[in-house]
Amino acid sequence: MKLSTSETILLEFIKIFNTNKLRYSSILYVNNCKNKNNYLLLKLTYYVVSNNEKTIFHLQPLLNGVPFIKLPKLVLPKSSINFDDASLAVKHLKDFKGKSGVYLLTHILTGRQYVGSAADLFKRIQDYFQRSQLQVQAKNSNSIICKAILKYGISKFSLSIQKTNSPESFLELEQLYLDKYLLTFNTRRNATPAPYNPNVKLRKSVYIYDSFKKTLLAKFETINQFQFLSGLNGSQIKILILSENKLWRNTYFLSSTLILNADNSMSKVGPFIPVEATRVKYTYPIFAYKEANKEPLIFDSQAKCIKMLGGAPQTLLKCLKNGSLYKGYKVSRVALSDPF
Repeated sequence: MKLSTSETILLEFIKIFNTNKLRYSSILYVNNCKNKNNYLLLKLTYYVVSNNEKTIFHLQPLLNGVPFIKLPKLVLPKSSINFDDASLAVKHLKDFKGKSGVYLLTHILTGRQYVGSAADLFKRIQDYFQRSQLQVQAKNSNSIICKAILKYGISKFSLSIQKTNSPESFLELEQLYLDKYLLTFNTRRNATPAPYNPNVKLRKSVYIYDSFKKTLLAKFETINQFQFLSGLNGSQIKILILSENKLWRNTYFLSSTLILNADNSMSKVGPFIPVEATRVKYTYPIFAYKEANKEPLIFDSQAKCIKMLGGAPQTLLKCLKNGSLYKGYKVSRVALSDPF
């Protein structure tokens, strides 16, 4: 089937949207109340921030006189359970206790959508019916979907729930939907477990294996015990446990169950002393150019630049962003071939 011009543009836009950090201010949503369709108005130029550099994408050649594009809606499979009024789902939430899967919230009037997933759908979805929990998420996490529910009410949304066959597949399914659809209530484009709540004890055991998954090196009865040793939060631990290839400290494989084909006797291993964590360097060099000199001053970090040249961190960051002079110097995080 041949794609129309608008469909081709939209697919290209979704691809760029999912692979870059798109500024939300560059998107304008237009609601057609009569047909209850949601449309996306693309500006002729929008900005994508990537690797500390601003890349400008011009859509003028692509638009070809078609500035309005219909936004495709995600529809979960027929096997899913649907509630046209999400507020009616509260009586049936216990049916999903201990069940993993994906859920979809759709604002009935505008068609804007949010997709999420959970290892326990009952515990996750019930948060949307608790005003205090919505307020906490809206304030601490700046959650757009929580703000929308507080504004319009849960009855103004429809809810669809899709169970998954295995506990490990719900994140993969959510990521599939995030990659394929422009779900505008989702601010994060990566499927990750819910933030760790220190007030809730996690009872799942943690088994630590070597990187080849051949030998059991240590066992912790609860995630909380392992959290104390590792210094990781609950969300980070869950990501490692659910992953098939991620290693803790690039050395150890984590599992919530015993690996059947491995040596689980621990008869040949001594006390477990993990390798030290690799420290990650987050500082960036600063290149400072004077108009009369071609060779720049190079500082290892922003702090050293401020110490030598004076000034304030906020001023330096502003000059790095907009290209203005800082204490008479042209400053940059990367070497410039032609600074002036």
